[in-house]
Amino acid sequence: MKKMKYFFSCIFFVLLMSFNIFASSSKTTTFSEFISSCYTEENFRAYDKKGVDITTKFLTETASFYNTKNFDAIEEYAERNVGRFACVDIKEIFTRAGKSVTINGWDAPFISYEEGIAHAAGYVKVDMTGKYTCDIMTGEVLSTSDPTINFIEYVEFNPRWKMTTKRVSTRSYINGSGMYANFEASVMVHGETTLEAGAEVSADFGTVKATIRGTADGIEY
Repeated sequence: MKKMKYFFSCIFFVLLMSFNIFASSSKTTTFSEFISSCYTEENFRAYDKKGVDITTKFLTETASFYNTKNFDAIEEYAERNVGRFACVDIKEIFTRAGKSVTINGWDAPFISYEEGIAHAAGYVKVDMTGKYTCDIMTGEVLSTSDPTINFIEYVEFNPRWKMTTKRVSTRSYINGSGMYANFEASVMVHGETTLEAGAEVSADFGTVKATIRGTADGIEY
């Protein structure tokens, strides 16, 4: 009986630690802070609502706004046109057995919530690190390991809302052709607020899926 109590105590402790990690790693930031850092990222990418890469178009059409620090205009443009922002970097180590790759990056999908007069919207930035190995000669990805979540950041949600991460699950997989290593995090987003009328709202916004991907040749967008 003592062994069983000890076992369940350990399980509870592990679950509690996992919850605390995500609770302490979730933070909020303004869109101006977020997008300013994006402009300085070498591998920054922007995608439209259908997942098409529109990085060049985004940077070109928002350049004048950025130069005049008109972040409100950039945010309005992004909400109309951008489904997610992303950035990825890799570190390669060559061995006799092949190539070992560490991929670090973030993916920031857009999410919105509306129920009656309660409304909130913003980007959920998920920063993660994954590892995989590949064959140098064939370019085939040989193995992957589930990614580690470094932090979760809520970008430009209404300050009246308290945003939290309710649940996170991760996975890694090699696609059918064996050429891509995929790292994925599913984040259940929860928000709480008090409306002007005094009514309290506590709601699950839904799950966003953040993904980074690499190949034997490096980053794949």
